[in-house]
Amino acid sequence: MKGLLIFLIYFCSIVLAQDELHLEATIYDFANADSGLAAAHPDFNSFGGDVETTGMVDRTLGADHKPVMVSTKDKVTSIETFNQWFNSVPGVNIPLTYSLTANWDESLKSYVYHNMFFFPIDGQGWGNEGWHHNYGFCMEIHSKFTYKRGQVFDFIGDDDVWVYINNELAIDLGGPHPPRSGTAYLDELGLTEDEEYPFDFFFCERHVEGSSLRFSTSIELNPCGLEDNDEDGIGNLCDTCPNGDPMVSIEARQSSTKRSAIFTVNLGANVAGSLTVDIDFGDGSEVTTVDLSLSTDISHTFAKDGEYEVTVTSRAATGCAESSDSVFVSFKNQRTAPSCKIQYMLG
Repeated sequence: MKGLLIFLIYFCSIVLAQDELHLEATIYDFANADSGLAAAHPDFNSFGGDVETTGMVDRTLGADHKPVMVSTKDKVTSIETFNQWFNSVPGVNIPLTYSLTANWDESLKSYVYHNMFFFPIDGQGWGNEGWHHNYGFCMEIHSKFTYKRGQVFDFIGDDDVWVYINNELAIDLGGPHPPRSGTAYLDELGLTEDEEYPFDFFFCERHVEGSSLRFSTSIELNPCGLEDNDEDGIGNLCDTCPNGDPMVSIEARQSSTKRSAIFTVNLGANVAGSLTVDIDFGDGSEVTTVDLSLSTDISHTFAKDGEYEVTVTSRAATGCAESSDSVFVSFKNQRTAPSCKIQYMLG
């Protein structure tokens, strides 16, 4: 069986589009049942079929935004093994991040992604297992969109594919099978125009040998995802500070070098990637700029004795308010003595 995946989305409304549509996916790599690996999973490269299997999953998405299996339909080993498909399970699967970028096609008024050789994790996870490509994986995409009348979602592909719109099953193409199609007419789903709804896409490649992915859509799927830990209106995937604004701090300690101190700068919490901070040593020297993911030590030597207010400021970023902190240091008789400290947030 060839794992062909062709994924089409058409929308009738005309939108003012960006040049690119970025979608963040999570891929869970599995070792195939015949891989010979200790992690070999019984659901991959072990089942076949000629037609799609409906009714494997519940009509409503689970509270964890995952499909809920209601029947294996003889296409899955068990509900327990199915629950491993879209969840990170150490020793069973290996989660990997993957970005899809679709380009705007003005003639189609749609974003288009077309990859006839869709092997996104070759050489990763459990590896290719002796094949030319890495087969045996599941992929999930969680997004949201603003509903416009006339939107239609068409899909052709294999293997298992489930599409949920507003947490309700819109396309049901379960089980390993040759390319099959499904269509969701959004006007029939009871949605309210101009309101925002979740979009959840689940796909598993469970059989060798081919795989391709094509989709076309004019919908402005939000690349930031549905999760918003700090409830600031910016999804975690786009939020540099997904767990809330930083509270940057600075502390000083004495150095053995003449008129020198070591400053520890801390953001207070991990950020996604890094956050830029500026350190002004209060002595007229050039401001030092560093990119932090959490904390760092900075050494600075002052040209002459005196008292200095050293200030660190984290720059504002997507989902992050600016914050600042200060510490006083004084140098007399070539000694460093950190003193009082002030910490505050800038709105």
